[in-house]
Amino acid sequence: MRNKLWQIAGGYLADDLIHGLPHIKRVDDNFQFFLADKPRLNDDIADALQISVILHDIGRSAAGQGDHAVKSAEIMKSLFRKELSGAKNQDWIIKAVSRHSIGLERKIKDEADTILALLCVFDHIDSIGAIGIHRLTLYWCGGQPYRIPWIPAGLNPIEKIKFREKIESYLSNPQRITRKDTDMRANSLVECLTYHFAATYEIIGPVEYTLGKNVLREIQTRLNVMKQYTSKLSQSLLI
Repeated sequence: MRNKLWQIAGGYLADDLIHGLPHIKRVDDNFQFFLADKPRLNDDIADALQISVILHDIGRSAAGQGDHAVKSAEIMKSLFRKELSGAKNQDWIIKAVSRHSIGLERKIKDEADTILALLCVFDHIDSIGAIGIHRLTLYWCGGQPYRIPWIPAGLNPIEKIKFREKIESYLSNPQRITRKDTDMRANSLVECLTYHFAATYEIIGPVEYTLGKNVLREIQTRLNVMKQYTSKLSQSLLI
C-alpha cells in the first residue's frame, strides 16, 4: 500500500522542497516517528492516517489560487473510485484531507476528528524548527504567493520598541495567538514565524494526550529553536 501511495503522490507532486514530495516525505517521517512512539495505535486510524499523510497535498498543483485541501479531497474521491477503491474508512480520509489547512475547530468527537488533528500536527511540525524557518523564509520572502520583508520597514524608534515588545509577549504567551490571527502571516517574516510558533500550541492541543513523549520532546526542541531565532530577528530592529 505504501508503494502505491508514493506512486500516486509522485504523479501529482513535483520535487518542490516547500510543498512537493520532499515535504510529504518529511511529514511521513513525522508520522512514522509517532508510530514508533505509539505502536498500539488503532489499526483503522493508522491506515487512514497513512493515506492522508502521503496524499494530503496532491491538489496543490491543480488548485491554483483555490484551496488546495479541498482540491486534494476532490482528487481523493476520484482515487477511491479507482486505484484506492479498497481503502477502508474513506469518509475519515476525505474529512482529514479536505480540512487539513483549517484544522480541528472543536474537541475530538470521533475517529475522523482524531485523524484530522494528527494530520495537522504532522504537517505543522514541518513548519517549525530549523527546517520550518528555512521553508517559511523561502515561501514568504522568496516564493509565492507573498514576498514580504524580513522585519517591518519604516518604523520610528518608539514603534520599533513596541513591535519588539509585542513579539516577545507572543513568544512568552503563545496562547494569545490563535489560527484566526492570519494577518500576522502576511506582514513580515518575524510575524509569520511568531504566528507558526504560537499556533503550534493550539494545533497539538486536541491530541496532546495521544502524542508520545519523544514526539512532544521533538516539538519542544523545534519550538525552542524557533523562539530563539525569532527573538533575535525582532531584536535586530533595535540595532
